Amino acid sequence: MSTYVIVLQERDDSVWGIVKEEWPHRHFIWNDYAAFVAPPGITTSLEIAETLGFNPTGDRRGIVSELTPAHRGYVKMALVEWIKNAEKEPPT
Repeated sequence: MSTYVIVLQERDDSVWGIVKEEWPHRHFIWNDYAAFVAPPGITTSLEIAETLGFNPTGDRRGIVSELTPAHRGYVKMALVEWIKNAEKEPPT
């Protein structure tokens, strides 16, 4: 299972509403501009972006990127634990 990061170009709380609805138990909203999702099944960053309404002609802009196993950084432990658990949980 893959984990993806979503980064918004501008604050748009409606995006987080979509995230909560589409992946109710598979998301971690980090702040007003970034969240992580681990959708069950085969998913691509393009599918996630389209689900969120990111497109070249729309007002909603952002980026979706798959995390690699080599992700590194310094953040609150809650996020690190969520990513670790999301990557090993079976799809639901």
